[in-house]
Amino acid sequence: MAIISEFGPISSVSEADSFAPIQTSVGYQGTILSHLQVDSYGLPVQEGAGYAIYVVSRTTLRPGGDPLEAAIVTLWDSDGATILRTINADTPIVIPWTASSSGTMYVTIESDGTDLGDYVLRVDAQ
Repeated sequence: MAIISEFGPISSVSEADSFAPIQTSVGYQGTILSHLQVDSYGLPVQEGAGYAIYVVSRTTLRPGGDPLEAAIVTLWDSDGATILRTINADTPIVIPWTASSSGTMYVTIESDGTDLGDYVLRVDAQ
């Protein structure tokens, strides 16, 4: 299964433009600069543990920057290919999630096809 938008499919996290390992309870700042850009983040997770993924608009990351007002946010499991959940929504986006296995969870963020801009990603353990 892939994320399908008018700009084409993203079928795995390996197709993302950038990858960053992340930790819980830390805010990661990013900017979506084109409709084809996809940012990917990886987080080690434990089976049965709960997590909350937040994507929030941010206007102060760069001079003249705009907030990312809407986005497609997708969770992927450890194999980097299976979509766990996709949300195409106005920010802030909050996704509660419980890991079904231990390994690495990936989060990808891309434009919803209309909005570009700055965001902050945060993952908290529940």
